[in-house]
Amino acid sequence: MDTSTVMRNVAIMQEVLSGKSYGECAKKFNMSVASVSNSIRTTLKLLREHTDIDVLESSSYGYVLEKQEEIKKYLLGPFPKTTITPSAKRFLQERFGKYYARETGKVAAAWMDITKAFNHFSAQRDLSSIQRWLASEGHLVGNILTDAMLDFAWEALKERLSSISADQGPYSFVIQKVERTGWKTKLVVHAEIKQKGHQVVRRFSIDLMPG
Repeated sequence: MDTSTVMRNVAIMQEVLSGKSYGECAKKFNMSVASVSNSIRTTLKLLREHTDIDVLESSSYGYVLEKQEEIKKYLLGPFPKTTITPSAKRFLQERFGKYYARETGKVAAAWMDITKAFNHFSAQRDLSSIQRWLASEGHLVGNILTDAMLDFAWEALKERLSSISADQGPYSFVIQKVERTGWKTKLVVHAEIKQKGHQVVRRFSIDLMPG
């Protein structure tokens, strides 16, 4: 699960705890009742894994309402809001204990030691999952590039590129539009190119290379 998935599951749990039925949640979140039920079980599993909550991994509506006060309490506690790979999770538990999610500053401070514990070629996904988790908690380590950083870079590029134009003899080049695409790692530039009386419009793609 990424950040949005975890927080969506938490939001669904909060709706159920407020008295909404699984059917009402399914309509609100545009998903099936079965998916809502699975979301509830997944959230309880997450809380059991990272807190002292005493509940079962259940999708029973009645059971959730029975345990609602305890669930409300532990939803406020620290637990990862992003997906951490199984290998990375085992390492964090062994190194920092079951409640490693409470020790984000301590984990971030040990980043250099953590990188040495993983093979950078075969375990990059594990390291990246720890980086994303720490970033979601406000700790930026290694070469992590957050969505906010990337958004800023793209907006700066859009602003500068939009003002570009050039004329030399019979040639001219003018940027008409710069736009983001559905991909976070790409910009598309629409440019007008002329040679004397001949004019064409072409699109250029600017891609973010893997770091």
